Formats: sequence, structure tokens, C-alpha cells
Amino acid sequence: MLLRVRSSQIIELRWNANTKATGYKIFRSSPESGNKEVLYKTIVGKQNHNFVDTNVKVGNIYVYNVKAYRECNGCGYSSPSNRLKCLSGLGAPAFNISTSRSKVDLVWNYNKYATRYDIYCYDKPDSLSGTKLGSTTSNRFTSPRLQPGRKLYFRVYPLYVTKQHSITGTAVNRTLTVNGNIYGKAMGDTYVEVSIDKQHMWYYKNGKLIVETDVVTGNADGWHNTPKGYFSMYQRARNTTLSGPGYSSFVEYWMAFSGGCGIHDASWRSRFGGSIYKGDGSHGCVNTPVDKVRIIYNNSDYGTPVIVY
Repeated sequence: MLLRVRSSQIIELRWNANTKATGYKIFRSSPESGNKEVLYKTIVGKQNHNFVDTNVKVGNIYVYNVKAYRECNGCGYSSPSNRLKCLSGLGAPAFNISTSRSKVDLVWNYNKYATRYDIYCYDKPDSLSGTKLGSTTSNRFTSPRLQPGRKLYFRVYPLYVTKQHSITGTAVNRTLTVNGNIYGKAMGDTYVEVSIDKQHMWYYKNGKLIVETDVVTGNADGWHNTPKGYFSMYQRARNTTLSGPGYSSFVEYWMAFSGGCGIHDASWRSRFGGSIYKGDGSHGCVNTPVDKVRIIYNNSDYGTPVIVY
């Protein structure tokens, strides 16, 4: 297996040693060779199974083909092709990592050559077989719910993807143990989770994601903010009217979790999520599409935890 280890101002390759080889022949195609494959380097010795190419230009694409060869009685034999495409400069992004509420948050520096990033987790630091958590074009990512107490290793791979090319860069490991607590309390396996920054809500039941949706939380004016904290549903109702100073609204589903704040449908809204809450938010409640709030209502009960952050 041919692997890229570094891809910055230099490109470093590594591969599995061939115990029957006399050495290895490295072929390279590049802009410098008119993108024609040429014999670039010969390495003698079966144990010398890595190569550092310092003759590269950042931003250029290089394709390497490593073949093990064996000389025997004046004859030469080569292994099948083992090609790998690299983009100099598509190196491992540095990233910060934190955990709470059974999820992991990652934030990294942008790579100017990356068109997207793939995020993986592994059980071992040197493993090549992991779980893909997701992809993003942003420089931040929140994982799906993970098993609390589990020690995992995370990598952020930069990718350069066009119609002509699909190139994966290098990545480094960051490790931590998944924390299932928030606000000093364990979340358990059944709860509603609301992110004000992301304007998004998830509902997990017995550890399984039942539904997720964009929402609109309290108007970010300092007076109608949705309260943050660890709460529980203490009031539930169907087909009721919510009223207060200056408003009266009929809702099909109502689940209160803090004072007069609750989760409910909002038929008067045509859009949810984004930055709507900054100027056109609720009076503190979590406005939710009716088809999504129906699922939460039908699968929850009094005492169901509601976590808002």
C-alpha cells in the first residue's frame, strides 16, 4: 500500500516493504516533465520503503508510481503499478478539538488548496480503517452522537476535488475521550438538544437519532433570548393558544421546558435556521417546522431532558 505522509513544501511517500525486492523504482509525472511519467528515482534495498521528494512546487500535482523490482541471474522483475496522486501544499491542517453532550467539536485552519474536508475517527492512532463522520467545506465540524467514555482518534483530511482530479491530503491524529456531560450533568440516551449558534435541534431516544431540524430561537436582542441550560419538559399540550404581551398564536404542539419557553410549531414561518433569530426570532421559544415537532411530541414525554447551549 502506497501512502502519502507529508504533502507540503515536500512530499513524503511510504509503502509496505516487499521482502523479495532488490529495491524500488519510483516513477513520477509532473508539470516539470510535461505530465509524462518518467523514472524519477531508484532505491536500492528492500527495507528502504519511504521516499522524500524535495523537488516539488507548492500548488502542483504530482503522480507517483512505485514498483518493487528484483534482480535475479541477470534478469529484472517488477511488481504491479502502485500509483498515488499528490498535491504539494495539501497538508494536514492543525485543529483544535473539544467534547461535551456526547459529541466532538473540531475547528481547524483553512488549507488554501482544499475544496472540502473529510472527518474520520479511529480506535487506534495508527489505524488505516476508521469511521467517516462527515464532510464539510467549512473549517469547523460537529460530530454525530458518539459513545460517551470512548477514547477515539480524530483526523481532518483536506481534499482537492474537481472534474479532473480527486486528491486527498495528509492528516494528523488528535485524541480525546468522548464526554457525555453538559452543564455538569450526564445527558443519558434520551434528550432534546438545541444549538442556538447553529439554529438546529436534535432529538435522541435510547441513543438513536429520531429527528433533527433547523429552528428559530429567541430574538437575539437581549430581551427574548432562549435560555441556555439543562431543563426538562414540564408541560405538554395539543392545539393550544400561546399568548403574551403583544401576541397570541395558535400551535398544534407545545412542550414547555423553562418558564414560558417551550418547543412548538410556527405555521407563520416559511423558513427556519440561518440567522433569522437575529432580528426576527421568537419571544424565547424554539420555533420548529410542524412535521418535525410532531415527531418529537409523539416520541417524548414529561421529564424528557432539553439541553440548550
